[in-house]
Amino acid sequence: MWLPTPLYEGLPYSAVVIGSACIIGAIDVLMIVSGVLLVLCGGVILKLRHDYRSANRLIEIQRARSPVRRRRSRRVVQLDLEADGL
Repeated sequence: MWLPTPLYEGLPYSAVVIGSACIIGAIDVLMIVSGVLLVLCGGVILKLRHDYRSANRLIEIQRARSPVRRRRSRRVVQLDLEADGL
């Protein structure tokens, strides 16, 4: 299931906000437990996203620093030698 980016990015924050509201306005124990679970789930999702994006950022930096060295094929070398008159 695909979600629009703003909705996808906002879901953990909304879980934390709704969970906090449940904890603050708690009438019974079930609301407190639900609020704590929502806050924990939102926090875990935010932490996982942060770790994943940090790892991807490091991979991109490493790729940018070490360019891929491509070997020239024998055919290209032979054509270069022929062009030089050898």
